[in-house]
Amino acid sequence: MILVTAAHGTQARRLIPRLAAAGTPVRGLRRAGDAEEVRALGASEVIVGDAADPEVLARAMRGVTAVYHVGPTAHPCEAEIGVGVVNAAAAAGVGHFVYASVLHARISALYNHRAKLVVEEQLVGAGMPFTILQPADFMETLNYRRAFRDGVFRLIWSLERRQALVSVEDLAAVGARVLTEGETHFGATYELSSAGCWTAHEIAAEIGRLAGREVVAERLDVEAVLGLYGHDEYGEEGERYRRDFFDALIRWYDNHDFVGNPWALRTLLGREPLDLPAFLAARLPALEARP
Repeated sequence: MILVTAAHGTQARRLIPRLAAAGTPVRGLRRAGDAEEVRALGASEVIVGDAADPEVLARAMRGVTAVYHVGPTAHPCEAEIGVGVVNAAAAAGVGHFVYASVLHARISALYNHRAKLVVEEQLVGAGMPFTILQPADFMETLNYRRAFRDGVFRLIWSLERRQALVSVEDLAAVGARVLTEGETHFGATYELSSAGCWTAHEIAAEIGRLAGREVVAERLDVEAVLGLYGHDEYGEEGERYRRDFFDALIRWYDNHDFVGNPWALRTLLGREPLDLPAFLAARLPALEARP
C-alpha cells in the first residue's frame, strides 16, 4: 500500500491513476473534501483528515510500504507538517519515503524552498530509505489558458527573468517509477526540469505562435494572486505569512533566473521531457473548443 498525501492536489491527480494502472494499491490522504473524488482517481482507500494531526497520520501510515508526500502550497506550517509526516512514517516502519520537494531547495530567501529544505534534512536523518524529487516550476500552473483567451500572458515577477519548467505529467511518471522500483532509487535526489529556460516574453510569443495571434506579456499585481486564496484558516497570521511569501518570491525572481537541467528527467523518463511548445500545443485543441 502506497500513501499519497494531498491526494486531490496537482501532483496526486496525475500520480494516483498511474499507480492504480500498475496494479499498486493506493491510500489517499486529503485534508478535506469528498473521498469519492480521490477514489475516482484510482485510490483503493481514502482518509479525510489533517496531516498536522498525529492521530490522523498514525492511521494513514498503518500498513503502508511507501509514502509520496506533497506539502501544502504557501502554508505557514508546511515545514512542521512535512516533518510530522516524515516522523510518522519512520515510526511506522515505512520502507520508502518519496518527497516532492522543489528545484534548488537551498534558496533560503524563498519561503517554500526554506520549508522544503527543513523537511529534506529531517528525511535524510530519519534512518528510512528515501528519494527526493526536486521539480522546477510547473507548466500546468502558468496562466496560459487566460493568455489563449485574452491575448495577455501574466506573471507576478520580472518579465525578463528566465524560468525553468517541468510538466506535472512528467513528474508523475517519475514518481510512479521511483515508487514501483523502490530500492534502485534509495538515497537519490533528482533535479527535474524540462529543456529550456523561458522569459515571460518568450512564453507569450510561443502562445501567440500557436494561437495564431499576438500575445503579450504583462506583469500581474500580487493582490490578484492573494485574492485567489480567500479566507485563511490561520486568520491574520496566515494572511500575513502568505503576503510575505509572495513578496519574497517576487524579490528573488525579479533579480535571479531560475535555471534547471533536463538530464536527470530525460534519464528517468527514458525519453525527452515534454517541453513548453509541446505542452502548449497539446492543450491548444481543448482551449480552442471552449466557448
